[in-house]
Amino acid sequence: MGVSTGQHLVVVLSWFGSSVVNNVYTKLLFGTGFSCPMLVAVFGMAAQLLTLLWKCRSDGTPLRCETPLRDILPISLTQIIGNVCHKSALMHTTIPVVHTVKSMTTCMTAILGYSLYSQNVPSVLAVFLMILGVASALITSTEGLTYVGVGYAATCVVVDSFRALMGKSVLKDHQSQTLVRVQMVSLAVFTPVAVFVEGEKFYNCYASPQGLPYTYLLLSVLGVAFMELSNFAYLIISTPLSHSMFNSLRCLVVVAAGILFGAPWTFRFLLGTAVAVSGVALHTYCAIPKTHPVRPKQD
Repeated sequence: MGVSTGQHLVVVLSWFGSSVVNNVYTKLLFGTGFSCPMLVAVFGMAAQLLTLLWKCRSDGTPLRCETPLRDILPISLTQIIGNVCHKSALMHTTIPVVHTVKSMTTCMTAILGYSLYSQNVPSVLAVFLMILGVASALITSTEGLTYVGVGYAATCVVVDSFRALMGKSVLKDHQSQTLVRVQMVSLAVFTPVAVFVEGEKFYNCYASPQGLPYTYLLLSVLGVAFMELSNFAYLIISTPLSHSMFNSLRCLVVVAAGILFGAPWTFRFLLGTAVAVSGVALHTYCAIPKTHPVRPKQD
């Protein structure tokens, strides 16, 4: 049964809306004095794992994974570092700056793929647009921009790029089962570290009479879970090209939402972000093979 335009629109709006709410809410949570990016990353990965388990159950996919641990562990480690750096970047700088820098992930993946694995770069123009856009946006933005925040976001770009390159070979078969195992290994490795480093700070934040209510964390976990569900839903009903294009548009929507919620901005910053995201879209269009209907041969 086909999917109507209205159903497409509902899924896209849910995906975009949950992404905006998740980023804005996380930023507001850090603003309340809850400075525990490692534990927030743990809660987010736990929500992603629950979502993946639900997806496998609904699809009837067996959870047994044949991928060896030596292939899983590097992806898990880069996922941990990327998640922590993303949350730390949100804690130190604004949402628009974080997501503008993160738009360089596609460019960095293309550059690393060409340098390390001799992969073809689908569009040199797209890479140039991404570099130009991010550079011009950061140069023209002074308010709300911190070197620490940009450093965390840039580190996230690098490790996410390595994870994308490693995942191309590891995730090509039995993707759902492998992703579940990646999440399980990530949580098993990282949860004790996060509790050891931030456990006391977390306890003091919630145990004091003036502490935060636990509903803050519950809403954060539910937000990540709903965002992942919306993402999976759109992956199911769309093509890879359509999903990647809308993912580029989602970056612009999150940047715009950050500005609406008070992040400082300039026209040049928005123009640079738009140029960078257009480079991402162009790269995606050139990288993903397009299928054309086969015309019957005429006698």
